[in-house]
Amino acid sequence: MGQIPLEHGLIVATILFALGFYGVMVRRNLLFMLMSLEIMMNAAALAFVLAGSVWAQPDG
Repeated sequence: MGQIPLEHGLIVATILFALGFYGVMVRRNLLFMLMSLEIMMNAAALAFVLAGSVWAQPDG
């Protein structure tokens, strides 16, 4: 099974982060703002996991 290229993964993480940021800025409902914040944190975590995978350091 192949590995996802770093650029493709970072593009996905950037899109997720942008969607979360848009949700935090546009939504007025606290629940949706928290969900958008969670999407942003997941995008950052995805970027860290991809970087650890590319540099073969699973512990960070």
